[in-house]
Amino acid sequence: PVWMSLQGSFSDQSQDAGIRNVHISNLTAIGVGKPNVASLIQGSVDRPIENILLSNITIQSVSEGTKDMVDNPVPERVGDPIELPNCYGMYCRYIKDLEMHNIRFSKPDKDERPALICENIDHLQMESVRSMNESDQQAILLRDVKILKKFSTGSAEN
Repeated sequence: PVWMSLQGSFSDQSQDAGIRNVHISNLTAIGVGKPNVASLIQGSVDRPIENILLSNITIQSVSEGTKDMVDNPVPERVGDPIELPNCYGMYCRYIKDLEMHNIRFSKPDKDERPALICENIDHLQMESVRSMNESDQQAILLRDVKILKKFSTGSAEN
């Protein structure tokens, strides 16, 4: 449902290429994950995506994954949707200023991956970001997040 990637030939040809100031709201995606595609927002090490605001989003996944998929490396250059994503909802990497408000993820009970993975984020604000599955042990996985402000996040029982 959401796919932003600062990758590919257009970014190689222009030093000014970038994705900035994007607001996505009131999105509902049902049946996500056929075949195993999660949402992705990914810049690059030297050119992060900037100023992203996501609000009032519901992602209902139908894919199933295992815990061992969580640590699968995501390529630095992603052209096509990830076929074996390490999360079932959304993967975010190399972003400066990411705000997430009222984001809901749901999945089949057999899926053992987190709903959301955020890596290499400079300033992340999350409010009411959660998995609707009580069985989610680790709904949100954060790696190398420099500034974090969170309010009411996690699984449905938190």
